[in-house]
Amino acid sequence: MWNAALVWSATVAKHGTDYRHELAEIEAFSDLSAEQLAELEAQVDLVTIDGGEVLVRTGDPSDTLFLVVSGRFLVTVPGQRRPIAEIGTGNSIGEIGFFSGFARTATVTAARDSLLLKLTRKDFDALCDHAPEVWPKIVAMLARRLVRIATRDPEFKRSRERTIALCHAGEEPIDGKFLAELRQAFESEYRCRFLTSETMRQEFPDLEASDPQRVTRWLNDEEVKYDYLVFVADPELNNWSRLVIRHADTVLRIACHAGEEAGRLHPLNPLETFAEQVHETDAQRLVLLHRHAGEIKGTRFWLEDRAVRMHHHVRAASRSDYDRLLRFLSRRALGLVACGGGAYCAAHIGMFQAFNEAGLEFDIMGGTSGGAAMLGAYARGIEPDELERRTHDIFITNGAMRRATWPRYSFLDHKVFDACLARHYGTTRIEDLSIPYFAMSTNLSDSRMHCLREGELWRGIRASSAIPGLLPPVYTEDGQVLVDGSLLDNVPLKQMRDLKSGPNVVINFDPPEIKVPGLEYDELPSRGELFRSMLFPFFREPPPKAPGPGSILTRSLAVKRQDFRQFLTETDLLFVPPLPENMSILDWRRHAELRGQAYEYGCKVIAQQRECGHAVLAGKP
Repeated sequence: MWNAALVWSATVAKHGTDYRHELAEIEAFSDLSAEQLAELEAQVDLVTIDGGEVLVRTGDPSDTLFLVVSGRFLVTVPGQRRPIAEIGTGNSIGEIGFFSGFARTATVTAARDSLLLKLTRKDFDALCDHAPEVWPKIVAMLARRLVRIATRDPEFKRSRERTIALCHAGEEPIDGKFLAELRQAFESEYRCRFLTSETMRQEFPDLEASDPQRVTRWLNDEEVKYDYLVFVADPELNNWSRLVIRHADTVLRIACHAGEEAGRLHPLNPLETFAEQVHETDAQRLVLLHRHAGEIKGTRFWLEDRAVRMHHHVRAASRSDYDRLLRFLSRRALGLVACGGGAYCAAHIGMFQAFNEAGLEFDIMGGTSGGAAMLGAYARGIEPDELERRTHDIFITNGAMRRATWPRYSFLDHKVFDACLARHYGTTRIEDLSIPYFAMSTNLSDSRMHCLREGELWRGIRASSAIPGLLPPVYTEDGQVLVDGSLLDNVPLKQMRDLKSGPNVVINFDPPEIKVPGLEYDELPSRGELFRSMLFPFFREPPPKAPGPGSILTRSLAVKRQDFRQFLTETDLLFVPPLPENMSILDWRRHAELRGQAYEYGCKVIAQQRECGHAVLAGKP
């Protein structure tokens, strides 16, 4: 056995840093003694890899084990476009193939500039000659890892971003006031360091000629000291700008959005083009800074041709907007998910009232069908009393869901419903809402869920609530056929999780059981008998009470839909407001009753969960 002190000294001299702690984080090496870890450290090499480079490919020999000292990697498999996992600092890469002898089963690509410790098969065999007790630990580790993969353990999730690059979008450089306000928001909650090319030259006077590995190692050491490193790119695409974009977990593209420029396109600048070459869409966000108050317009001209995961609106000097952006970056954004349910959706209004009184502020909202409609109004800032008034106007005053038509395209005349939606939601576009919002629809053209995050708000709501048969579908410009989203997913919690991490408030309905006791099938009248009973109600037996075609159809949509409960976590807060047993799913006349019951229920559950210390309600009055 080598002398541990000599081995450690030699390794530190070789790398300039002690990595025994990182090696001990690997499951197979976690129980090694200090001497064994020192011996292992002497075998590894420190290597750097640029963002966008492939580390290992599917089918390659598994002759090397890697440990991520700093950085982030994306794992992809053939046949799937999106990454199946991410690997961050302190995690190992390729251990299953390395220890089992199988070829690589996935491709691993650096999401940003990264540092790795590299252990070859030859050096590992030399270690095992000295420490044969390593092998039983490896077998146990492989068994645990395979179980986690088979059961889709939550461990396999995106790693938290630690490094953020800021670059300007469009033509105008980043506003200095924005930088100061963003820095103030960051430093009020986190240990963070902002780095510019000027501050870096204090550490590396000849930055352009500095050893890239030395710069990356220095950045790694700084990353350990802080919660976040925030890099500010130069206005031009120079070496510093390339370095910070490659080294970033997330790139924030900052645009100064002026109202008078709302109607023109904003082409990508060289920094944005480089960012899209290096990073996946999920690693990029667009931040639109609004210098003036007033209605937001023209966001679509910024989103044109820009591959970003999400866009955020930030009003100058609005601390709440900066805080919301930080919650997205720190994976703490609070989402609100609302289910569909026809007339039952009036209960959402009562829930919104309870949320407002509890001081809940949501960062993103998404819903299906009637839930998407209610959330669309809520996201626009419409208060519960006004929302109830508008609900009455659409469904009672105008009878939007009671207008029968010749069933060439649908059973109901959609024109009245469309006109009401267009009047109440106006010309607002989804992407212009002050907070992120989405509505879920079912795409009959490809039998998949369709997430609407851009376009006219009223039209997105209409597509999300197009009950098949009762209302005609909504057709997109490219010919896609969109119908009610509740057909496949009535509670779009999965879509919310795909867009962001963090807790969610979820509203779901458990409709009353549909039963018709004592009714014989043969008692259902013929067409002639039905017409006669309608024309002469006082002289004939009334038809038997049974659910109408609308109720049967809407309830049938729920038979095969996805169960959202598999995506619930302990950080989420679920509400299931009570529904009247004798209420039809299309009976909008009872909207006030539903609102009142839901409000009382919401207040009661919020009080109970606050007493239990639920994280969503922490710090709320």
